[in-house]
Amino acid sequence: MITQSLKRQFGQAVTTDPANYHRLDVLWLQDEQSKPIGFYREHLTKREQQLLMLLLPIWKPFPEPETVSEKRWKDWLFQDQSEKVAPPTDEAVRFIHFSLAETIDTYSDFYEAWQNKLAGLHTIIWIDSLHGVVIDHGDDEVNGFSNFVQAIASDFYVDLTLLIGSTCLIDHARSTFNWEQACFKAALPYVNAQHIFKEHEAVPYYLTQFIPESERTYIRSQILTDAVLADPDMIKSISAYLHHHLNLSSAAKSLHMHRNSLQYRIDKFIERTGIDIKQFQHASFMHFVLLLQDH
Repeated sequence: MITQSLKRQFGQAVTTDPANYHRLDVLWLQDEQSKPIGFYREHLTKREQQLLMLLLPIWKPFPEPETVSEKRWKDWLFQDQSEKVAPPTDEAVRFIHFSLAETIDTYSDFYEAWQNKLAGLHTIIWIDSLHGVVIDHGDDEVNGFSNFVQAIASDFYVDLTLLIGSTCLIDHARSTFNWEQACFKAALPYVNAQHIFKEHEAVPYYLTQFIPESERTYIRSQILTDAVLADPDMIKSISAYLHHHLNLSSAAKSLHMHRNSLQYRIDKFIERTGIDIKQFQHASFMHFVLLLQDH
């Protein structure tokens, strides 16, 4: 919305031509979709430039593919899929999709951090200055990435969110990439920073966006009555219990409360709603309802 207003306001001063990325007489800012938008400085007053920088952050160019492998992967993943081009490898691959909360200054150090995490890694594709994908041939467990995400936060002062994709044969890799990207984009606005997904965990976020608002409202209203919503601590407790896979002790620890207190809240919720979240089917339905509530 802001970007469209700025384009109408400044008209001829705006450019999005990549050929101008490195021109010093263009003020490059980052729009709401993390895309670059440039303003020819000669068409702006100093005050207008200062106001624009208050509205939008400075855009920093991200690395373009340099190695043969990077160029082949980017061409193959983002080209028109009707074109028949040989894939960059014959091996099975796994995509690790990442999202940064803010831009970073040292892309080479970020690349080195990934190399230390994934032995033999040599291909990272940047989609924009905040998002990218790692092409991996390993099968490290998701739990193994928790320390890595924390290390990135510590070393780069930026939160990293990951979606660990499924290992797939190269024949299915491009469709898998597009599917995982769509799920990741749908889920990102609704999770806390430093979240780590497996592919299937992001799918519900993708699907819920296609449910009409009238039906969302109906489903929510059946469970999240005024009496339930009036107790935010109960909702928070139920959400933590589901997030910790119905593990009472683990959920209570995350909430810094005694497990008996959490058990009391869960029992109270079951009594009010009739949804016994200690059973898998009821718990999965409640997870779905909370997703609708977040959306």
